[in-house]
Amino acid sequence: MNTLFTTLLVTGALAANAGKLESGLLKSVAPFREGKVETDKTLEAHQAVYKFHFNVQYQNKKTLKTVWLKVDNCEKVKPVLDSLGWCTYTMAPGKHNFEFCADKCQIVKGETNVKPYTRNEFEITFTDTTVVVVVCKPVIYLYPKEEFPVTVKLDVKGELGFTYPTYHDQWTVLAYPNGKIQDEGTMFNYLFWDGKMPAHKLKYDPAVGSVVAKAELTGFFHRNLSELGFTSWEMQDFMTYWVPKMLENDFNYVHFLVDEDYEQIAGVTVTPKPDHMLRVYMLWHPVKDKNTVTCIPQ
Repeated sequence: MNTLFTTLLVTGALAANAGKLESGLLKSVAPFREGKVETDKTLEAHQAVYKFHFNVQYQNKKTLKTVWLKVDNCEKVKPVLDSLGWCTYTMAPGKHNFEFCADKCQIVKGETNVKPYTRNEFEITFTDTTVVVVVCKPVIYLYPKEEFPVTVKLDVKGELGFTYPTYHDQWTVLAYPNGKIQDEGTMFNYLFWDGKMPAHKLKYDPAVGSVVAKAELTGFFHRNLSELGFTSWEMQDFMTYWVPKMLENDFNYVHFLVDEDYEQIAGVTVTPKPDHMLRVYMLWHPVKDKNTVTCIPQ
């Protein structure tokens, strides 16, 4: 086989266990962040105030009822939170190691070096491990130099959902140079699968991407998909599915995971091994306006 061109076009926009998530679905923040520091000379030299604010990514506030705190590997305690999710402790200044946990959330760890006579704020953001994103409309195109049998095996980093044609541990199909695919006598334009994956395992840099106004979506995708190497047919498949959904919002944040970055979604093994493979995953979510997210264009 001379060339095999594979594109996987997907997005994560829904939580299977919580209905539609708010626009912050794909935003990623540091789990332990130091905030405001103020000097307070009413404190003793052996005192400093530590004020922790707890929240949960993906808007599941119920988890905040079961927060636990461990300081310097001592026995964990259950903080008493106010209505806004804050708790306050007066402890010795200096270096401390903290560990925070909450029901069905990833553990958050942090290290501080606090000065005497200070009041210090810290932001603790848990990630709810029960939230999943739906991987929508990934498709695989095959382009051999000549008519050739091809085997495609997926390694989905989550739960495999609907497939078409039906996936039985792998696809074994007959691929044609024009991109047509034959499976058990039926012709297809591509191999289709979808699935679900834990949201907290999706890693990317939210400071990189584009905020696109709905009037600019068509031009944006024409430029970017062409640069990625999409054919006009593939761009048509992509845009006719995704643009109508994105037009419901005045602005959308868009980020592409390309090639090796796609491995966190799903691995793929193709036999015979292709000379060329392109893999693309699109992340997107609505934003209020162009000033909502400050990012570097990809």
